[in-house]
Amino acid sequence: METGTDLPVVFLESMYPVEFGMVKSLTTPGANYTGVSNMTSPMSGKRLELLAKMVPGIKRVAVICNPDNAVSKLSLETTKEAAADLGLQLDIHLVDKHVEVDEAIAGIESSPVDAFVLLPDFMVFSRLEKIAAMAKKKKIPTMAIDGTQAEMGLLAS
Repeated sequence: METGTDLPVVFLESMYPVEFGMVKSLTTPGANYTGVSNMTSPMSGKRLELLAKMVPGIKRVAVICNPDNAVSKLSLETTKEAAADLGLQLDIHLVDKHVEVDEAIAGIESSPVDAFVLLPDFMVFSRLEKIAAMAKKKKIPTMAIDGTQAEMGLLAS
Protein backbone atom coordinates (compact mmCIF):
# COMPACT_ATOMS: atom_id res chain seq x y z
CA MET A 1 0.00 0.00 0.00
CA GLU A 2 1.22 3.46 -0.79
CA THR A 3 0.93 6.03 1.96
CA GLY A 4 2.33 9.08 0.19
CA THR A 5 -0.96 10.94 -0.21
CA ASP A 6 -2.63 13.29 2.26
CA LEU A 7 -5.97 11.55 1.77
CA PRO A 8 -6.87 9.82 5.07
CA VAL A 9 -7.57 6.10 4.80
CA VAL A 10 -9.66 4.38 7.47
CA PHE A 11 -9.73 0.58 7.62
CA LEU A 12 -12.30 -1.54 9.43
CA GLU A 13 -11.97 -5.05 10.82
CA SER A 14 -8.31 -5.50 9.95
CA MET A 15 -6.89 -8.48 11.79
CA TYR A 16 -3.17 -7.83 11.23
CA PRO A 17 -2.69 -4.16 10.25
CA VAL A 18 0.95 -4.08 11.42
CA GLU A 19 1.94 -7.44 9.92
CA PHE A 20 0.30 -6.60 6.59
CA GLY A 21 2.11 -3.24 6.45
CA MET A 22 -0.92 -0.98 6.78
CA VAL A 23 0.43 0.82 9.88
CA LYS A 24 3.74 1.02 11.76
CA SER A 25 2.18 0.06 15.09
CA LEU A 26 -1.23 -0.06 16.73
CA THR A 27 -0.42 2.81 19.09
CA THR A 28 1.17 5.10 16.47
CA PRO A 29 -0.06 4.09 13.02
CA GLY A 30 1.83 6.83 11.17
CA ALA A 31 1.22 8.04 7.62
CA ASN A 32 -2.40 8.53 6.62
CA TYR A 33 -3.85 5.17 7.74
CA THR A 34 -5.93 4.54 10.83
CA GLY A 35 -8.71 2.17 11.80
CA VAL A 36 -9.89 -0.68 13.95
CA SER A 37 -8.27 -4.04 14.52
CA ASN A 38 -10.58 -6.70 15.87
CA MET A 39 -7.58 -8.68 17.15
CA THR A 40 -9.26 -11.94 16.10
CA SER A 41 -6.09 -13.62 14.91
CA PRO A 42 -3.64 -12.32 17.51
CA MET A 43 -6.06 -13.55 20.19
CA SER A 44 -6.10 -17.14 18.89
CA GLY A 45 -3.42 -18.21 21.35
CA LYS A 46 -5.21 -16.48 24.21
CA ARG A 47 -8.45 -18.28 23.32
CA LEU A 48 -6.60 -21.60 23.57
CA GLU A 49 -5.18 -20.56 26.94
CA LEU A 50 -8.67 -19.64 28.20
CA LEU A 51 -10.08 -22.93 26.92
CA ALA A 52 -7.39 -24.85 28.82
CA LYS A 53 -8.36 -22.99 32.00
CA MET A 54 -12.08 -23.57 31.43
CA VAL A 55 -11.65 -27.27 30.66
CA PRO A 56 -8.84 -28.59 32.88
CA GLY A 57 -7.14 -31.75 31.73
CA ILE A 58 -7.43 -31.25 27.98
CA LYS A 59 -4.46 -32.63 26.07
CA ARG A 60 -5.41 -32.82 22.39
CA VAL A 61 -7.09 -29.88 20.65
CA ALA A 62 -8.44 -29.82 17.09
CA VAL A 63 -8.12 -26.84 14.75
CA ILE A 64 -9.14 -26.33 11.13
CA CYS A 65 -6.88 -24.03 9.13
CA ASN A 66 -7.07 -22.75 5.56
CA PRO A 67 -3.40 -22.22 4.60
CA ASP A 68 -4.50 -20.12 1.61
CA ASN A 69 -6.02 -17.58 4.02
CA ALA A 70 -3.21 -15.45 5.47
CA VAL A 71 -5.23 -14.60 8.58
CA SER A 72 -6.06 -18.25 9.27
CA LYS A 73 -2.42 -19.22 8.71
CA LEU A 74 -1.13 -16.52 11.10
CA SER A 75 -3.76 -17.57 13.66
CA LEU A 76 -2.51 -21.14 13.44
CA GLU A 77 1.04 -19.98 14.22
CA THR A 78 -0.20 -18.07 17.29
CA THR A 79 -2.18 -21.14 18.37
CA LYS A 80 0.83 -23.43 17.88
CA GLU A 81 2.94 -21.20 20.12
CA ALA A 82 0.28 -21.23 22.83
CA ALA A 83 -0.15 -25.01 22.54
CA ALA A 84 3.60 -25.51 23.00
CA ASP A 85 3.60 -23.23 26.06
CA LEU A 86 0.62 -25.11 27.53
CA GLY A 87 1.91 -28.59 26.68
CA LEU A 88 -1.06 -29.31 24.41
CA GLN A 89 -1.07 -31.36 21.21
CA LEU A 90 -2.80 -29.80 18.19
CA ASP A 91 -4.77 -31.98 15.80
CA ILE A 92 -4.42 -29.76 12.70
CA HIS A 93 -6.78 -30.14 9.74
CA LEU A 94 -5.65 -28.15 6.66
CA VAL A 95 -8.42 -27.28 4.20
CA ASP A 96 -8.74 -25.18 1.06
CA LYS A 97 -12.15 -26.28 -0.24
CA HIS A 98 -15.60 -26.43 1.36
CA VAL A 99 -15.73 -30.21 0.95
CA GLU A 100 -12.46 -30.46 2.90
CA VAL A 101 -14.03 -28.49 5.77
CA ASP A 102 -16.81 -31.10 5.91
CA GLU A 103 -14.18 -33.87 5.86
CA ALA A 104 -12.25 -32.14 8.66
CA ILE A 105 -15.40 -31.87 10.78
CA ALA A 106 -16.04 -35.60 10.26
CA GLY A 107 -12.41 -36.32 11.15
CA ILE A 108 -12.66 -34.31 14.35
CA GLU A 109 -15.91 -36.08 15.22
CA SER A 110 -14.26 -39.50 14.91
CA SER A 111 -10.94 -38.61 16.56
CA PRO A 112 -10.11 -38.62 20.27
CA VAL A 113 -9.79 -34.85 20.72
CA ASP A 114 -10.52 -33.18 24.04
CA ALA A 115 -11.43 -29.76 22.63
CA PHE A 116 -11.71 -27.66 19.47
CA VAL A 117 -10.60 -24.08 18.77
CA LEU A 118 -12.00 -22.14 15.82
CA LEU A 119 -9.58 -20.13 13.71
CA PRO A 120 -10.83 -17.28 11.51
CA ASP A 121 -11.77 -18.41 8.00
CA PHE A 122 -14.92 -17.79 5.97
CA MET A 123 -15.05 -21.36 4.64
CA VAL A 124 -14.98 -22.69 8.20
CA PHE A 125 -17.53 -20.07 9.29
CA SER A 126 -19.86 -21.23 6.51
CA ARG A 127 -20.06 -24.57 8.35
CA LEU A 128 -20.67 -23.21 11.86
CA GLU A 129 -24.04 -24.92 12.27
CA LYS A 130 -22.48 -28.25 11.36
CA ILE A 131 -19.55 -27.60 13.73
CA ALA A 132 -21.91 -26.66 16.57
CA ALA A 133 -24.05 -29.77 16.01
CA MET A 134 -20.97 -32.02 15.97
CA ALA A 135 -19.49 -30.38 19.08
CA LYS A 136 -22.77 -30.74 20.96
CA LYS A 137 -23.30 -34.36 19.85
CA LYS A 138 -19.75 -35.43 20.77
CA LYS A 139 -19.56 -33.11 23.81
CA ILE A 140 -16.40 -31.45 22.51
CA PRO A 141 -15.84 -28.09 24.22
CA THR A 142 -15.28 -25.58 21.42
CA MET A 143 -13.80 -22.11 21.75
CA ALA A 144 -15.51 -19.73 19.33
CA ILE A 145 -14.33 -16.38 18.03
CA ASP A 146 -17.34 -14.17 18.70
CA GLY A 147 -20.48 -14.08 20.78
CA THR A 148 -22.84 -15.12 18.00
CA GLN A 149 -20.91 -18.38 17.67
CA ALA A 150 -21.16 -19.02 21.40
CA GLU A 151 -24.91 -18.39 21.13
CA MET A 152 -25.01 -21.26 18.59
CA GLY A 153 -23.97 -23.62 21.37
CA LEU A 154 -20.19 -23.42 21.27
CA LEU A 155 -18.58 -23.20 24.70
CA ALA A 156 -17.32 -19.62 24.76
CA SER A 157 -15.82 -16.81 22.72
